[in-house]
Amino acid sequence: MKSYKLVALDIDGTLLDSMHKIPEENRLIIQKLYQKDIEFVLVTGRPDALAKQYTEQLGIPPIIVGNNGATVRNVQTKELQVAEFIRKDIAAQVINCLLSRGIYFRIYGVDSVISLFPDDLDETKNEFALFSQRLAGQMNFVIANRDAPIEMDIVKISCFSHDQQLLSQVRDELECIADVEVVRGASVCLDVMKRGISKGNALINYANQKGITPEEIIAFGDSENDASMLELVGMPIAMGNAEDSLKVIAKKVTSTNDQAGVAKALGEIF
Repeated sequence: MKSYKLVALDIDGTLLDSMHKIPEENRLIIQKLYQKDIEFVLVTGRPDALAKQYTEQLGIPPIIVGNNGATVRNVQTKELQVAEFIRKDIAAQVINCLLSRGIYFRIYGVDSVISLFPDDLDETKNEFALFSQRLAGQMNFVIANRDAPIEMDIVKISCFSHDQQLLSQVRDELECIADVEVVRGASVCLDVMKRGISKGNALINYANQKGITPEEIIAFGDSENDASMLELVGMPIAMGNAEDSLKVIAKKVTSTNDQAGVAKALGEIF
């Protein structure tokens, strides 16, 4: 049997169920394996501030690969191990593109989020206000004037729409901008990072520092932004609820996130 040393877990749609909770079966097997010296790391599109609680619930080290790989951070000490920023002039092009398309977006720094939408936190005027409210509770949330230059170092810009045709058109335009990486973070969301930034690259770099090879890594995911991880590791596992494109890459397809698919697969492997 192959000797796996590190398990990389996406959070939404993978570790968490549809109620955004960690199924008890997942928690128990992760704690059991961690006590047997299997390492775990959360790899997410979320800012790390919104993932910290899950390392605490699982009792695993507080290292989070956040913002689709643009940041790696110890969320206990707040020490940043990696922070990859979008160049200011490139970020300006992305922002102008999104403003011209009239699509809602947010601009993420390491500890702050900037919105250029005055009614961002108003549920009656912004269908994505609830998530903004959660961000505002855990990060420095700033509603800025569109004419003011953005001084903050930017790790990610995320745009949101339920209009799939609009998202597709916006993606085509964003991909024409030099030096950016565009990936779908969820069905309603596109994330823009610095070129070359991905969950997969960040995970492999993190593992290298620990003397762990790609073949010794298990990775779980469900969305397009997880593909880079699944393509690079020894045991890529797609959730039962994953996009079909991920199931093609995976060596194993487990149950859904609502059926504790992480626990099921880990139980079969270990």
